[in-house]
Amino acid sequence: MNERDALFRSVIETPDDDAPRLVFADWLDENGEEPRAEFVRLQCAIARRLAVDRVVTDDDAFCSMCDRQNYLLNRHRSAWMRELAEWCEPQFFRRGFVAGVQVSAERWLELGGELRSATPLERVAFTGTPRYFARLMADEGLAGLSSVSFASNGLSVQHMVRVTRCRAWPRLKGLSLAGNLFGPTAVRVLTESELAGRLEHLDLSNNTLGDDGLYLLARSPRLANLRTLQVTGTRVGDAAVHAVMESPHLRRLKWFRVGEGISPATRRLMESRFPGL
Repeated sequence: MNERDALFRSVIETPDDDAPRLVFADWLDENGEEPRAEFVRLQCAIARRLAVDRVVTDDDAFCSMCDRQNYLLNRHRSAWMRELAEWCEPQFFRRGFVAGVQVSAERWLELGGELRSATPLERVAFTGTPRYFARLMADEGLAGLSSVSFASNGLSVQHMVRVTRCRAWPRLKGLSLAGNLFGPTAVRVLTESELAGRLEHLDLSNNTLGDDGLYLLARSPRLANLRTLQVTGTRVGDAAVHAVMESPHLRRLKWFRVGEGISPATRRLMESRFPGL
């Protein structure tokens, strides 16, 4: 193993620590890869700031860092993405490396270990999961992920039961279940689960939740750690939206969006209480 590989291995093995990333950036600087070194440092600094303040709108220095990050990424994205296999689709970089990908469940079960060795992965958006769902929920490779998406996979309440009983992801904080076949019964399964207590980010958009689903979310003490909640693409009423906004259990909620059906006054109130990230 050469020096670069050894330093990168430290990044993979300690994904929550910026120190190995910054040491790797120093190595990049010393070996003719200055743009990537700068990008790693910038993204680490941006992530540290966002960990303190999720909404940054009036800081010129922070905005300049974001502009520079975007410039570097636009120039070098293709080269940096070639570090990953062609069978996965990179979705975003964080703290200097590809952190989110989209991949089929079949490929993940076959080659997920290769992918986890290639980048400090945080989030996976799975496709084609129904056929492989039982195997996927038993896969130990999920353990390092902090966020997963099963958006638009045709999942139903039986799949929700498996999701909430999965023991493979102790680090999971973000869950997207948008565009499936979930109604209030599936929401009840989720809100009564141990998993609900770990979630900080939840997307249930484009499901048939209705008012009953929102009321279940509002009344769940297990969702006390929730920071963001998205329920767009389904019609809900004013009373259910107010129940979420006034819930004694959702005091940490910083961002909340719903779909059609609410009055302009309620939407204005919601958007003033929960400004865009």
